[in-house]
Amino acid sequence: MWEFLKVIAGSCRLYAVEHTSQSLISLAAGLALACLLGFGLFAWTRAFNRSYGISRSQLALVVITCLVCAASAPLWFALNSTGKFGDAEVRALLVSLSEDPAAMSEIRQQTYDALSADSARKTILGEEPQGHSDGERWSFTMAPDDESVLALADAYMNTLSAAMTERSPLLSKFLSWNSASGFLAADIRLNSEKHPAQPYDLNPGRAALADILTSDFLSQTQSAVLILRALVGALLIGLTLITLAWLGFAAYGDIHVHWPSRI
Repeated sequence: MWEFLKVIAGSCRLYAVEHTSQSLISLAAGLALACLLGFGLFAWTRAFNRSYGISRSQLALVVITCLVCAASAPLWFALNSTGKFGDAEVRALLVSLSEDPAAMSEIRQQTYDALSADSARKTILGEEPQGHSDGERWSFTMAPDDESVLALADAYMNTLSAAMTERSPLLSKFLSWNSASGFLAADIRLNSEKHPAQPYDLNPGRAALADILTSDFLSQTQSAVLILRALVGALLIGLTLITLAWLGFAAYGDIHVHWPSRI
């Protein structure tokens, strides 16, 4: 939930920075709509009973409904920046992961463990892993063997996916992990053919890897934004209907008939 709120807040901030005038207009429109809604709710109540006094709980519901209405308009437009904000967040997380020696050491060990039961390990790593300290980038000298390269790519992407999911459970769901394995395998093969003696750097902070992982990010976040907008609209409509029903029935039920003292 915290990450979801962080993404929403970041999208609003990014939209406000890049589209300041539109942000101010949408904010003013939201406030105007909220004022009109509040006036309409009170007018609705007086249409049933001019002398009815709204209770504190009813007033609180009216305020909440108006606040949701005021936030809906700027939020509706600010969600256009969700994809761009999320893309930047993913790239920053990948870079921070590559610069974290403890995290990279854990990724390396988990990949070793995943390959330990596979005969491809000898082809990829040899009898012993290539000597690197935990604080260094993780590299392998690759042989141009499709099965071995693909085994390494799958194992590495699985461990990287787990690490990213731990750091960002929400954004990781929108990343293209399946296609990333194929890209990584192809890139390893290309590097091994061009530079046979050069170790391949399995660096999650590389821009090329981030490009593949976020290749479908914008389209997937747009689908999520449509659902979120529908939920916000449904929430506003639901709150409005509940408030109208409560105020209407309460005002109508509070009508008192006063008989004249003389007939």
